[in-house]
Amino acid sequence: GIDFGPEFSPNVSFLAGARFSGCRFNGCQFTSCDLAGAVFSGCEFTGTRFAHCDGPVRFIDCRPIQSTRFEHIRSGSLPGWEFVDCELDADCRIVQD
Repeated sequence: GIDFGPEFSPNVSFLAGARFSGCRFNGCQFTSCDLAGAVFSGCEFTGTRFAHCDGPVRFIDCRPIQSTRFEHIRSGSLPGWEFVDCELDADCRIVQD
């Protein structure tokens, strides 16, 4: 996988159907991105934020997920965020209004 730091912070990006495998995201900000059908598999997240993105988005075997925020997803189907065999720490937040 690839290491992504804070310099990788897509804003209004089209990542629909993207596949991320074994990647590490540290301090990244995904804002208003189209992530519909995207899959993160075996990835690690620290201090990352997903806000106002389009989904649904799947996370499979992602660990650890630390201090990461999942905020206000827009999705035509539920669940908007799907976590399968992932480990989120107590500092993670899922927010939906």
